[in-house]
Amino acid sequence: AFRISGFTLNKYRVRPCSHVFINDKIIVADEHTYAFEEKKDGKSSYTIYQPFGERKWRKNHDASVFYGWSQLPETGDRLIITKSMKDVMAIDEISRVPVTSLQGEKVAPKDHIIDELKSRFKEIYLFYDNDWNKTTNWGRQFGKELSEKYALPQIEIPDLIAERYEATDYTDLAKNSDYTDLTLKNM
Repeated sequence: AFRISGFTLNKYRVRPCSHVFINDKIIVADEHTYAFEEKKDGKSSYTIYQPFGERKWRKNHDASVFYGWSQLPETGDRLIITKSMKDVMAIDEISRVPVTSLQGEKVAPKDHIIDELKSRFKEIYLFYDNDWNKTTNWGRQFGKELSEKYALPQIEIPDLIAERYEATDYTDLAKNSDYTDLTLKNM
């Protein structure tokens, strides 16, 4: 649906699961449950996604874990910071631009992490949602705050495109559009 291939799912260690451990108990997972593994400081942590479950998300890590961090190259020309694992995978799949994600738009990164990323990448862009269909455009607002704090350019899906394809984020655009070129070449 989001144009994410098996290759990319494997690269980001996304696995389907039938059971999950919660508080040392084995629980039967809802249909279409996936585990996203991320590594930080040599330790694995997991986010469990149950798209049709009563509780869609569960995780055993704190907000300091970046999705896609361990897949980043040591250095590069460009980096995109976004707000979800699905956007990380879709942007990587379609654009092949290095990308990482905070745990959500409201999560602020630590200053030293942004400094590290600035030392590794020539250009860094913030790519948060364009919540064009809400009273408050939270993605734009939170992106603007980080953009101003860290002097990073903020990019987003333009309003007309977002409305036309009912796309608040990159994965919505990939799913709902007939675009063959979603590569973010003109950043």
